[in-house]
Amino acid sequence: MKYILYAINFFFLLMIPVVLFVYPNMSSKEETSIIVKKLNSDSFHNVKEINLKENEVFVNNSSEKQVVLNDKEVLSVGVAGGILTEVLEKVVGKMSAYGPDCRGCSGKVGSGQVVTNGNIYYDDKTFGKLRILAGDSKYPYGTVVRVVNSKINTPFYAIVLDRGGNIGLGKKFTFDLLFASEKEASLFGTSTNVTFEVMRYGY
Repeated sequence: MKYILYAINFFFLLMIPVVLFVYPNMSSKEETSIIVKKLNSDSFHNVKEINLKENEVFVNNSSEKQVVLNDKEVLSVGVAGGILTEVLEKVVGKMSAYGPDCRGCSGKVGSGQVVTNGNIYYDDKTFGKLRILAGDSKYPYGTVVRVVNSKINTPFYAIVLDRGGNIGLGKKFTFDLLFASEKEASLFGTSTNVTFEVMRYGY
């Protein structure tokens, strides 16, 4: 009987560090994963700041935020179609404008989509409705770019579906935004010091 009591006491002594150290860590990770899942599904409207035990997510507005990991690494992300997306690459440059009726244009973009009759959008399964861009061949068709600080006052998402002679890295313009007509494009003109944030490479 005495040995049984010793065994029971020894068992409870072993359980103390498990309760003190292992269980809190497990519950913390579980709580974090639940909150992150909620973040990924919400549209982030009316959310200012959310504090997690392991990460801090600062929401600037409904279309952008920064995630601070371990108080050191700052990761810029964006929100499109209610999903959280990481910025894979950031480029600053000029954005020009063009229409499907421009000189040498066929009414189709390089990817084959017909863009006449005001068809300047692409419906993406992940990101939703996107404006169409002409971009460098470095960016395969289907590349999604968030455009910030252009003549269009608010940041917007666009997709690379076309190419251009003066368009690309190291060329006159970094990207070329499609408009319904060349007349509209000429009224829009050129945007300088535009930030292009690549959210996805290809489809």
